[in-house]
Amino acid sequence: MPDFVGSLYAAVGMLGPSSLRTYLEHDKMWHYRDASLAEHFYRLILEQMLAVIPISILLITVMWIFFDRQVTSPMELAGGMAAAILGLALFVDALRVCVMPLSEQLGEDLPKTLSLPYVLVIAAFLGVLVTYAEPAITTLRPLAELVDPEVAPYLYCALMETQEVLILCIGLGVGAAATLGTLRFVRGWSLKPMILTVLSPTLMLAVYMWWGNKELRPLLGLAWDCGAVTTGPVTVPVLLALGIGVMKSKRQEREAEKAKELAKSPQRKKGGLKKKSKVHANTKRMMEDAGDALEGFGIVTLASLLPVLAVEILSISLTFIYTHDDIMAARPPPKDKSSLLQRTPFKEIYYSSRAILPLIVCLIGIVIFILKKPLPCITFYLKEEDIQPARKSVEQRRLSLQGTMDRARKSMRQSVEYMRSHQFVSTNTRTGNLTIWDKYLQGAVALGTAESEGRHPTSGQSHDDDEEEEEEEEDDD
Repeated sequence: MPDFVGSLYAAVGMLGPSSLRTYLEHDKMWHYRDASLAEHFYRLILEQMLAVIPISILLITVMWIFFDRQVTSPMELAGGMAAAILGLALFVDALRVCVMPLSEQLGEDLPKTLSLPYVLVIAAFLGVLVTYAEPAITTLRPLAELVDPEVAPYLYCALMETQEVLILCIGLGVGAAATLGTLRFVRGWSLKPMILTVLSPTLMLAVYMWWGNKELRPLLGLAWDCGAVTTGPVTVPVLLALGIGVMKSKRQEREAEKAKELAKSPQRKKGGLKKKSKVHANTKRMMEDAGDALEGFGIVTLASLLPVLAVEILSISLTFIYTHDDIMAARPPPKDKSSLLQRTPFKEIYYSSRAILPLIVCLIGIVIFILKKPLPCITFYLKEEDIQPARKSVEQRRLSLQGTMDRARKSMRQSVEYMRSHQFVSTNTRTGNLTIWDKYLQGAVALGTAESEGRHPTSGQSHDDDEEEEEEEEDDD
């Protein structure tokens, strides 16, 4: 019985990621790195399920309530959701394995190898590439076919006829954000004046597009949506890694300069300076690391504003280049859907490869040919500094769970022994105000309490209890 309860409790506890690692590492004797990797993938799958399933249920409910449209092929829908969850999990983990280490190495070593102008040019180029690699940018292609040129001519022109120019403008906005963010790290500029400088013309152009030219109103929504599109799973990790790497490099340079100044100071030579404690040094290092992460988010803020400004400028420029008649006359012919590149899954594979491969090739080329350094260690396993703290917490939970199970087994064993020694019968016969089962539970609790305190009920107490039970049975008769 205790073994069955323990197995059931372990099976239910496996629903949590940490419990899964404990089960695989200690029960199935997996290596701790393999168990940590399994826990990592389990967390990724759970995160993507929480992201995909609720919005899918919401869309299905809205379509059913307001548009009276029901799901015609539920199995196909379930298969598509499963494919989306698995694909997103693999995509995010591939960024962790391949793109993030390259970006971090690039951010740390690039300022040490090249001068500032070259660093800014490479940062702008990477900003354009990460925009093309963003999955949300690919949604602009199918959405363009849903726009009616009679209703929104300039929106149709931006999405169909000048779609590559639109994506390039978004990329230039992200590249400008990467350049300004890197320059801000180097020069130590404040973030608030930069945001105010970018936000002011953005709002002014938005006011003109809404009230100045009503044909540009649909493009205003597109512009602000593009700002959200650029803060996706590719742009944010790469820009953050680049910004944090530059911050670490500059911090090391400042520390080296301070060390040189301290070495040259007369107080240092006379021994007048006191050594700082290790606790103070560790606290300062932790605060600096946290500051690097927060400073890196400044690039993301700029990356969500500058693309909006770039799309607004493009939208206003279209009104000076094309008229309504020009847009209607230049409608492209329908695409040949019989082509291999227009069929699923070849179309998705082609566009996704064309989007992500240039970024990876560029990162590898910069590390090998410009920095002239070996590639970082590419592995699916988690880093040791990420595994060890989690292993300690899992080990503590495992010991706590083991202690709980041991106490439960001991309590059950004591209860069975107490029941056998007093020959209780599991019936619903009443003895006064308590059933026999209630008296058994009270006796089991009393026995467990007595044994935990190191004492046992005396024979006199047991004899008195037996006499009381006999008197109660005679009263009932």
